[in-house]
Amino acid sequence: MVFATTDQHASGMAAGRSGPEAGRRYLRGLKAIGDYLGVSENTVAKYIRENALPAAKVGGGWEADVESLAGWRVGARILGNYIKVS
Repeated sequence: MVFATTDQHASGMAAGRSGPEAGRRYLRGLKAIGDYLGVSENTVAKYIRENALPAAKVGGGWEADVESLAGWRVGARILGNYIKVS
């Protein structure tokens, strides 16, 4: 599966970032984030509205780094359209 990243390459390396964020993979857009999590774009938007998902609005669109999403998935169980944070 290939995700859209901030540098628009399949490599997943973030362009234009320095410091601790350099080299992290970022997913851009609700669709890419939803594909990674295995949920719909609407569900991703719901999680963002509920401040339950580590994502940020950048340049008019949403993005999230894969490392933070992976950590979030460990602490949250997705149950249908609901999440349970442990």
